[in-house]
Amino acid sequence: MKFQFDSRQPYQTSVIESVTDIFDGQPADADQLLTNLQRLPPQQRPNLPDSGRQGTFNNVEEIGAYGNNLVLDEKTILENLQRVQDKNGLEISDGLVDGFQLDIEMETGTGKTYVYLRTAFELSMKYKFNKYIILVPSAAIREGVKTSIQLMREHFRHLYPQINMDYAVYSGDRAEDVRDFATGTSLQFLVMTIDSIRGDKNTRIIHQQRDRLSGLHPLDYLQATRPIVIMDEPQNMESMLAQSAVADLHPMCTLRYSATHRTTRNAVYRLDPIDAHRLELIKKIVVSDALELGNTAKPYVKLLEVKRDPSFKASLELICRKKDGNYAKKKVSATQGADLERLSGGNPAYDGNWRISEISIEPEQIELTNYGYLRVGEANGEDQDAVFREMIRETLREHIRKEK
Repeated sequence: MKFQFDSRQPYQTSVIESVTDIFDGQPADADQLLTNLQRLPPQQRPNLPDSGRQGTFNNVEEIGAYGNNLVLDEKTILENLQRVQDKNGLEISDGLVDGFQLDIEMETGTGKTYVYLRTAFELSMKYKFNKYIILVPSAAIREGVKTSIQLMREHFRHLYPQINMDYAVYSGDRAEDVRDFATGTSLQFLVMTIDSIRGDKNTRIIHQQRDRLSGLHPLDYLQATRPIVIMDEPQNMESMLAQSAVADLHPMCTLRYSATHRTTRNAVYRLDPIDAHRLELIKKIVVSDALELGNTAKPYVKLLEVKRDPSFKASLELICRKKDGNYAKKKVSATQGADLERLSGGNPAYDGNWRISEISIEPEQIELTNYGYLRVGEANGEDQDAVFREMIRETLREHIRKEK
């Protein structure tokens, strides 16, 4: 059994077009143009828009890197951005905020990972941009992205048969793998956590010279490619340290994908929760609680806390009767000798002399007349398996109802 990916989702193709349109005017043979310019003596090289950062030409010949080459100037990029913003109904930017960074807002569950991976394929096909670093805030998300690439690889091979794709997950134990990323001529993805590049330059392997990398740093190989950095969940990488670490990669541009941007920079697309629900891409959140009721339900008692201030008291969770006749779990305070039926507002499940006969601090426990000892954190009368089964059953029932 395999996942089947639909390549014709209109909202997803709209996101992809919005990003690729930012590079409108970039010549398809720009990589060959700048490769030829690299052969010129430094004093004869023109002052191209992309050559301002140190590292664009430095080390490229020694490493043998194939990188992304942008020849558009900032004015053209801004005009393209404004045109895309106008088309998507977004506020028009007066200038690029914090450099060449693009914000893409997509509600959770609408295929964010699929969109940014496919965007890379489109940029590779149109403009020969082939080097991408996918930056994530945690190892868990890194593994999720890796799994997504594996699942979608066959789908993309069918969509883009002319493009060869390779991917790797960066590890300090295999720092030399950056050579393959830098020198590869195919579409390359490198998945990294933010922790692998930020922090003390004396402790991060990516900043250390490696004999197996001709005495260069792993970072030198990444910088030489002028990568497009894709930030997955960038709101978790907003610290000054994280931002400076991203800048250390010398990205050609940064694409920031999130459902909850903390800081908005240069927005190119927005699919918020309301739009996602209107397009029937997601369902509204429904919260439902499951309780054991009726003659077969055992009296539910959970001991939350015991204390002495100044007399002994116990904090319990009981199923209490509400004014409208319904039942719900509720936190109550009880003293020694308390009647649980009275504390629960008259729930008949506690009928039959359910009382607290003793409260103890050491150990933290109570004694119930009809049950025995109950320690802090323990519960009586809770059939969790039955409750979970009913919660799953209700979830399926609600899903089918909405589908109808």
